[in-house]
Amino acid sequence: MIAICEDLSEIREMETRMRQADRLATVGRMAANIAHEIRNPLASMTGAIEALAGPVPGRDERDRLTQIVSRESERLNRIISNFLEYARPAPLTLEAVNVAEILDEVLVLLEHRELPPSLKIVREFPTVVTWRVDPQQLRQAVWNLCLNAVEAMPDGGELRVGAGLEDRRLYIVISDTGDGIPSSDQPHVFEPFFSTKSGGSGLGLALVHRIVRDHGGDVSLRNGASGGTSAVLVLPAAAGTVVAR
Repeated sequence: MIAICEDLSEIREMETRMRQADRLATVGRMAANIAHEIRNPLASMTGAIEALAGPVPGRDERDRLTQIVSRESERLNRIISNFLEYARPAPLTLEAVNVAEILDEVLVLLEHRELPPSLKIVREFPTVVTWRVDPQQLRQAVWNLCLNAVEAMPDGGELRVGAGLEDRRLYIVISDTGDGIPSSDQPHVFEPFFSTKSGGSGLGLALVHRIVRDHGGDVSLRNGASGGTSAVLVLPAAAGTVVAR
């Protein structure tokens, strides 16, 4: 009996060491990825600032360099914010909110960004859809998906955002008319740090996945038959009560 207990203790100690090693390996991979993602915008900002600090450039060139600093600092902030949101998830604070207002607020913010001139935004949701969610986290998930859709259409296209009810579930669908997702990438799109974009952190969709799963729901990305991609968020009835009109 003593020998068995000693064997079990050794097994538990070995399992503990393995879990610690896995955690350290995960932290190491995350740190390496973050360092890589931060280095690119920092290099762009440094180059622009050095140019501004030299002989005074013409007004057009000065404006261009200033825009580079502003754009890259925003990109840097987004990388760090996504990392912190993913690494230290806040507990859900559920309340009954009008999801339609959240969708509209995100689209209004998006419309005030610099977008391709030929990009069209289409709203396809009722005036009121009341549902128990964490409004801040849902807003973050919708924003990430909309931003991802816009970035898939650099030459313009159509962004459609819809919401509706079916089988006591709330559906939010965000569709673009971009090139779609290659089949080889589809199994990995929600993995942390996976990105096919040169300036992507690979955390935006991973954060969306975590937020939706924390709500007890599911999210998927589907290619359309004629091109484009649709992100489908599903929140089950257990999360709250819906009133739509």
